[in-house]
This record gives sequence, C-alpha cells and structure tokens, in this order.
Amino acid sequence: MIGILTVSHKRSKIDKAFCLMIDRIMKDYPGIFLPVCVVSLPKEARTFEEHGIETYLYANNPVSNKHNYILGKLKDRVTHVLHIGSDDIINNNYLNELLKHKDNDLVWGVGLYFLSSAKGLVRFWDMPFRQAAGPAKLMSAELMDRCHWHIWEDGLDHALDHSCYRIMEPHIKTKHIFKAKDIDGIMVDIKSDFNINPFETFARIGKPVNVDYLYSKLSEPEVNYLKSLQQE
Repeated sequence: MIGILTVSHKRSKIDKAFCLMIDRIMKDYPGIFLPVCVVSLPKEARTFEEHGIETYLYANNPVSNKHNYILGKLKDRVTHVLHIGSDDIINNNYLNELLKHKDNDLVWGVGLYFLSSAKGLVRFWDMPFRQAAGPAKLMSAELMDRCHWHIWEDGLDHALDHSCYRIMEPHIKTKHIFKAKDIDGIMVDIKSDFNINPFETFARIGKPVNVDYLYSKLSEPEVNYLKSLQQE
C-alpha cells in the first residue's frame, strides 16, 4: 500500500480539484493507494471526506508540525509515501514513472506547471527547487524509518520542501530523478486567491503554455471543474 499524503488550509475550491485527482487515481489504480489528509478547520474536512479520503484535524501553524503529524498517521501502514500538495495535480504518466522506480528510496520528477485557476494562464518552469525534491515525491517507508518518520524541521511555516530534503538527504541510499516532459507527465501547481506564493510571483519564470495542453492530460471531471473556476 502506498500512502498519499496532503496538507490543506483555506483553499476549499482547490481542495476539490485535488480530490477529483484522487478519484481518478483510486479508479485507475485500485487497491494500491491510501490517501490521507490533514486540515485545520472542521468545515475543510468535509470536501476530502466526501471523496473517501482519511482526514484529520490539526493546528495549521507551524505548518511543518502539521506535516509531521499526518506523516505519522501512515507509519506501519504503507510501503511508500507520496507527498503531494493539496493544490497540486499529477497525471497518470507522472504517477506511472514514480511507480516504475519505487525500488528507490526517493523518486521525483523535474518540471512544474503553474496554473492560475481564475485566469486559465499556465507557465512551465523546467528547473524548480534546484536540486531538492519538491512536491509529488515518492518516499520509501525504509527511508522514513531511517528518518524516524519526522522529515520536516519543527516550527517552520515556509521552505518546507528544502527542509524536508535536508533532513532526508543523509539517509538516502538510492534515488531516481526524471524530467516530467520526457515521459509526457505533468505536475500542476494550482494558484488561487489564497497562496503563500501567488501566480504573479512566477509570471516571468519559465515559458507560457496553452492551458488546453494541461486539460488534455487530465480526466473529464478534473477539466470541467478547473474550467468552472475561471467562470466565477
């Protein structure tokens, strides 16, 4: 069993997009994944629970403590952990590449699409996070054991991906890195009206991409919902 771990706060519209991705994954890969989520407001839990996602409540700040809390809920229950943001979406090609190399301690793809949910604008950035593993990374339970299932520094509210990688790096024995575009994979970071880093921050990074390219990689329910966000 592979755990899918996510953390959310005050992004209910984007949470729905994440949940529709989970619907696709659970349908296309039956019996393989266990999705878990942690939120900080009871009303936020309902969206995830409606899609069959195991959901917990925990204080939002510090955010790193919240991440470690939900990670602990997967201990002794899974062989791997897929850490993906609640505002992120991956397609099946990306997921297939993760699974293909799951014998490694750590697997992740390079290349990120930023999507403005309100405007339908997309930019592709081919080298985010420098050499650190960013979102949508697959981590083995053995690696988590060596890190004592505590892979984020306590007390942080930003730079969590880099903190996570710094803690894991001394314990990583094997890793696989792939370029998402080479395998026709996508990892989408949805930017909405509540983000630490809004879409405008990345408006000059990378290159523009037609939003229909992303839509062609996703399921019909996901596409219809993302389109509906542009009409509000």
